[in-house]
Amino acid sequence: PEVLARGYKSRFSEAPEPAWRLGASEGAGGMYASLTDMAKWVAFQLDAWPPRDGGSEGPLARASRREAHTPRFFTGLTADTKGSPKGTLDAQATGVGLAWHTRTTCAYERLVEHGGAIDGFNAQVVFAPDRGFGLVVLTNALDGGAASIGDEVLDLLASEPALAPRQPAEGAELAALVGKFASKMGSLDEPGHTSLFTDAFRSAVPLAKMQEVGAAMAKVHGACTLGPATEVRGSASATFRLV
Repeated sequence: PEVLARGYKSRFSEAPEPAWRLGASEGAGGMYASLTDMAKWVAFQLDAWPPRDGGSEGPLARASRREAHTPRFFTGLTADTKGSPKGTLDAQATGVGLAWHTRTTCAYERLVEHGGAIDGFNAQVVFAPDRGFGLVVLTNALDGGAASIGDEVLDLLASEPALAPRQPAEGAELAALVGKFASKMGSLDEPGHTSLFTDAFRSAVPLAKMQEVGAAMAKVHGACTLGPATEVRGSASATFRLV
């Protein structure tokens, strides 16, 4: 008790706010934590990103944490020019995951956050999974404006090159499949058609059509080999240049 901060009804009041008795809802606001505790909690959430193999031991698997951070449904879209540089638009889309709120803005690919006010305290947690950093804002007034403070810090960090988003890399399996396609483009056979494309694709584009297109490409361009990935959207999605 001697190290517990005192919460207030307002930033402009000296009247302390009594602790609330939540009963069965204590899990929604009955936990006391230090800034160090909260930093560890955010680091635990961020450790779930990016998706990767191995090392997923712990009280909650990385995949389960990512699932919680993923929107289950869409809640809104806003767009405004107020406070933005001249000629630019500030837009954001919001959603709700599992106990987390999600947000996509013009500056951030993905933000995961949650905040609240209780017992004379106002707090906000927000982290950027694609950039590997998070913020914890703790205030000791119900109207402490923790979310607004967090957004101001996010605005300051948005232009920092040291906190730029991770650059995805194409998966080896994807590159191998595209390379196989390039090598067979002019001589695609039934086994190649089956191993390279999904049932839905083969139904829409039969082997005969692929052979027709491949023969025409080979006639104009000759044999093709796999070149570099020019745009990578993820381990299973990329654009390649064929040489």
